[in-house]
Amino acid sequence: MDRYILLADPNQEILGLEATTLRYFYDGSIITVSSNQEIINTLKSRGKPELLLVDLDLVTHENGALQVFLEEMKVFFPVIASSNSSEAHTIIKNFTTVSGLLEKPVSVDAFTDLVKGLITGPASSPSHVAIGIKTILDMECTNFDLYLKLSSSNYVKFISKNDVFSTLDAEKLMAKGVEDLHVLASDAYDLLRGWEKKLQSSGPVENSKVEPKQVVIAIEALESIERISKSMNWSQEIVTSAQKAVNTAIVMLSKDTQLAGILRLKLANRSSDFSRHVGLMCFLNCAFSSYLGWTHEAGQVKLVMAALLHDVALDESYYKNIYTWNARASNFKDKSPETVKYRLHPLHASKLACKLELLPPDVDQIILQHHERKDGSGFPRSLTYSQISHLTTVFIMVEDLVDFIGDGQHLETSVKDYLTWGQSFYDQGNFKKFFDKIKIKIEVP
Repeated sequence: MDRYILLADPNQEILGLEATTLRYFYDGSIITVSSNQEIINTLKSRGKPELLLVDLDLVTHENGALQVFLEEMKVFFPVIASSNSSEAHTIIKNFTTVSGLLEKPVSVDAFTDLVKGLITGPASSPSHVAIGIKTILDMECTNFDLYLKLSSSNYVKFISKNDVFSTLDAEKLMAKGVEDLHVLASDAYDLLRGWEKKLQSSGPVENSKVEPKQVVIAIEALESIERISKSMNWSQEIVTSAQKAVNTAIVMLSKDTQLAGILRLKLANRSSDFSRHVGLMCFLNCAFSSYLGWTHEAGQVKLVMAALLHDVALDESYYKNIYTWNARASNFKDKSPETVKYRLHPLHASKLACKLELLPPDVDQIILQHHERKDGSGFPRSLTYSQISHLTTVFIMVEDLVDFIGDGQHLETSVKDYLTWGQSFYDQGNFKKFFDKIKIKIEVP
């Protein structure tokens, strides 16, 4: 039997992080399962692992059935339970087969040190680190080149940094029996740290309660949203996914009383230009994400949080002449105090967002770049299409559509005008790639 480590957790994102961390230095097999029965079946078929890392809920499941099986095996190996419960230390005292506890959310460094101290063989130094295809979709690993393994020493670049790995790409690979893509080992640690940060920022929201007065925003109730939803033939899945992403973002933002207070004041008047703009941005970003095949909630939540916060540092009075101010801010010869203040509002909003303790990765970047343009004519940093992140690209395209919609009096005509304009304007990089996918999804009479 070959060396192996068994990872067991109902949460697929945690399993993905743990498995990828192990592949960075462990040259044995890594088996991931999500239920007690799968643990037992694996142990029966493969024998003793070097380590079993198991979620504490699986240990306690069915009155400790897993412990009974481990005792019957009469073979010793380290069993580490993982949990975020404050009672975990007390609970594991009742399970004699558990030899240690790892706190959730899992720290890459702590997990690495733990496993290195338990394995029998030396740590390896691979050139590339494997990541499951399903995990890549969930994590949106777009800041790194992704490689396809052809042989033990031959890897070919499959997706370049900042390009989109879509559901269609994943389905084609899996149909050919490919389950993993790879990142360079030199990139793996940065990827894992970002992954760790994401897991730390995405606590359970299903049971969280947000009082309406915490953040006065009921975007889903806006008549304009309902009208746009019907006019653009959004499926119920798109609407439901958008509502979930909005609710999740609000729960996360509400944990910061300062930001919640600022939003409460700015969004108190639901009929204001500011509230309407934010509402449209939230839902249209979710819709565009769905059009692109980005169905995982994490990406949508990032875009929604950016939509809620992107103009948080801006005085709402600017909205009365927003197009004029955008033009003035794009003219860097205009150094008047009012124009400079407006030009820097993405930077100030980004800094405010960064104060949020559990801010997901990429949100501050979306906010900072949301007024950039593909040709470098935007502000505050005059970035071009190759320097603008993939999530910000979507955000900018959505804001362009919101500008076309305007007062919403002639919605169908506005959307058609946007599609005609976009055909020639979005002609480079991710702007072209995304627009080509989105235009065939937008349906107007």
